[in-house]
Amino acid sequence: MKQITALAMLAVTNSFAFDQYLPVARGKFESDAIVDYSSITGEYDSNGKKQSLPSGWSESVIGPALQFKYGVIDDLDVSLGLSYPFVSSKIEILGVSQSKNANGLGRPDLAVKYVPKDLGIGGFVDVVLPMGSKKIVGDKPATTIIPGVLFGKTFDKIVVNALAGYVFNTEVDKIKQDRLDVYAQGQYNVAPLVGPYLGLDFTKAFQEKDDGKSVAGSDGYLLTLEPGANLTIDDKMAIELNVPFTVLGKNAASSWGVAANFRYTLGL
Repeated sequence: MKQITALAMLAVTNSFAFDQYLPVARGKFESDAIVDYSSITGEYDSNGKKQSLPSGWSESVIGPALQFKYGVIDDLDVSLGLSYPFVSSKIEILGVSQSKNANGLGRPDLAVKYVPKDLGIGGFVDVVLPMGSKKIVGDKPATTIIPGVLFGKTFDKIVVNALAGYVFNTEVDKIKQDRLDVYAQGQYNVAPLVGPYLGLDFTKAFQEKDDGKSVAGSDGYLLTLEPGANLTIDDKMAIELNVPFTVLGKNAASSWGVAANFRYTLGL
């Protein structure tokens, strides 16, 4: 089964160097400390039917990460994300249990966003570099480039954030697979410091290409719900919590998880 690779890459690439929120203000420095946990519960087959993991199998990732953002000018920031995932898997073959654990640096993540506040819509470019610990990213990690659009608006107590990006991966041993990511989040501020939200994350994987030729049946999709909340402590500190879980898919791993993000903003 290949889910451990997919889950490890999920932890590595979702290091929060890029996120759905508007750029930080000019001259502001924001640091984020993130800890998330993801566990595979099965996989969606080519007909979209969820299949459970075989008895005795389990696969999970704990993905601590750091994110740093700086507002360069009005409406534009740059960010860097670093992750150190811990991958754990267990399989059982003929009654014999085998465990495999790995940890190390994930691929560094660089991003730039530009969103004029008056418009509430702008663009971004996110780049995930081809480096990191071999046991996490492999011997020949791809370079991932994600250009896209970003939207953010506040309507009284309702906050809406959304993004759409094309995920372009470079070839590794003549094999590559691109995808489309779309995320939308609606938040309702029940109090000045508390804002529960619901996020919808849709990923469409296009057909894998082997030496330039499409591999039939290799495309797929995944829909994930992400209920959560933003909790503002003061004008410098905030906490975000969410619990993502997959609900639909095709040729993709099903999973659930939990994530916590502590933000600290400093004026320079």
